Amino acid sequence: MHIFDIARKDPQNRKLYILTALRIIKTYFVKAKEIAKAAGHPPPQITTVLKSYHLRQLAFYAMYYLCHKHPDFRLDCVTPALGYFIGFLHSALKAKRLPHFFYSSREAQDMLPGYSDLHDRHLRFNLFRKIFNEALERALHSLGENLIPGMGFSFGAIDEERKTVFREFEFSLSTGDYL
Repeated sequence: MHIFDIARKDPQNRKLYILTALRIIKTYFVKAKEIAKAAGHPPPQITTVLKSYHLRQLAFYAMYYLCHKHPDFRLDCVTPALGYFIGFLHSALKAKRLPHFFYSSREAQDMLPGYSDLHDRHLRFNLFRKIFNEALERALHSLGENLIPGMGFSFGAIDEERKTVFREFEFSLSTGDYL
């Protein structure tokens, strides 16, 4: 994807950290499915409900909030990028909404100068629209029970910068009419 190619050349490495977090989570999904299949049991729910496309959309939101809207917030290695990524994932699953970054938000226009404003931003395209609410709830549970501990990741206290980013993202999830 062209935007990711450009992001890899980020001189401050902020976008590269986000892309690395994306790769780590995608690798977890692949490996968790392989391990479950070899053991003869179902994979973690989060790995069957979410697709790579959903994860890439979350990476676009992470790039917007951390590299464009709040470029001064601390993001100096992959660990905080992974924490933000998991936080965005948690927020989207909890809201049962993930608006398409390019068709449903002003963020794309803010992040990409010259991006057309032809789409009705009041009608939002929810990428979770075809996933049953129960499956999203199980995926949210799986996030805490499988993905986070399976990756050896834990959250400490959430600082004010993270609170700000997650509050803004959650507000963006809650506004507008969805398809």
